[in-house]
Amino acid sequence: MFRAVVLALLGIVVIGAVGLILRWSDAPDPAHNVILISIDTLRADHLSACGYHRRTSPHLDAFARAGIVFERMVNTGGGTLPVHMSMLTSLPPLVHDVWTDNRRRLDEERVTLAELLRARGYRTAAFVDGGWMNAKFGFDQGFETYDDRGGGFAAILPKVRAWLEEHRSERFFLFLHTYDVHSAYRKLPYDPPAPYKRLYARDYTGAFTGCRVDLCASKLLDRINQQLQAGELSPDAVFEPEDLEYIIALYDGGIRYVDDELGRFFDFLRELGLWKDNLLIVTSDHGEEFLEHGRLLHDQAYEETARVPFFMKLPGPGIRGRRVETLVSTLDVMPTVLDVVGIPGSDEIHGTSLLSFARGEAREDARVFIAAEKPKLRTPRWSFLLGLDRARELYDLEADPGERTNVTSQHPELERRFADELEKTRASQQRLRIALTKRAELTPEELEAMKALGYLN
Repeated sequence: MFRAVVLALLGIVVIGAVGLILRWSDAPDPAHNVILISIDTLRADHLSACGYHRRTSPHLDAFARAGIVFERMVNTGGGTLPVHMSMLTSLPPLVHDVWTDNRRRLDEERVTLAELLRARGYRTAAFVDGGWMNAKFGFDQGFETYDDRGGGFAAILPKVRAWLEEHRSERFFLFLHTYDVHSAYRKLPYDPPAPYKRLYARDYTGAFTGCRVDLCASKLLDRINQQLQAGELSPDAVFEPEDLEYIIALYDGGIRYVDDELGRFFDFLRELGLWKDNLLIVTSDHGEEFLEHGRLLHDQAYEETARVPFFMKLPGPGIRGRRVETLVSTLDVMPTVLDVVGIPGSDEIHGTSLLSFARGEAREDARVFIAAEKPKLRTPRWSFLLGLDRARELYDLEADPGERTNVTSQHPELERRFADELEKTRASQQRLRIALTKRAELTPEELEAMKALGYLN
């Protein structure tokens, strides 16, 4: 009912079981195409575009000079599935309630970005890398084409190019996603193709092969996390220093590979005349941990995981080369897209359009709640985490951007205020949640693919 009401208010009528959608004659014509690209597990501070010491992202560097970079974009927590669902609905994970552990499908009454754009005449297509982006979770809601067969950019981008050649003269919303930077499922924990595998690891002479006993890649990293969490293993004893540096070099090689693929894709958009007058966004769902806080992969909500890149090129001459320090979140993706193309959103949208901040407006009182094993409340200056045992961590990000020194004892009043605010936010979001009854039924092969990516083990 809710979705039907919202779409009707936007000027469409749904006729019969076939779902035929008619646009009102007075509905404004869509002004711009929209391309949204999510590079899964892309850690912001490992991009040369964001100050990293390795030149991992020359094409994104150029993209940043042509557009806008939001330096403090943080996710909503929970990993690939809930963060992307929040990105495409502007609903916090505790509201949409689609998680890896419950494997629920998005309630059909929820309104997605694809639905709102399709209702205004956009062709909608998504080409994603499978796994937790499977259509069974409701990601296909509003997409005419939802291809979740995966295969990384090597398999995805040729299909994207073919789709764009067919629809280049129409208004469209295109969503792309890849696991190419994500921990691998074969042998090495991060396994980019040659020559990227050795690009930053030419001098490595250690013996680490990616396997220990019968566990390799993501499954090995996940097992190490279990041992770390159980206190069976110390972070200092996980890897030799040169082995950890090798693993990070492999991860960085994957970033450079994806950046080169993006560069070729950007050139293709220019060839088709789809570069100048379209909205183009490159972002991610979460970063990755390399034992900075005693874990690997991305289970926690510290900055190395919470902070994600966000690059945006507005249509036309727009705003170029701007760096924005305002704290924003992945909830803001959907309202930003709608604002750029001039389409109103639904009443359920929790995020805020980023256009005013891109133009220089300040927002000092920003708050982002991150749902995680340790829920986190993030402000422009402070990072507050609440542990399962009620232990509290408070970090002053201005003095301590790496979240190394817990300062709860120095700021007891601030600690209590943040704890109260976090609990109230969590309770408020849980009250908004509508109980879902539909579960995404996964095949044994799909479940095994999830485990290979380091989940469900």
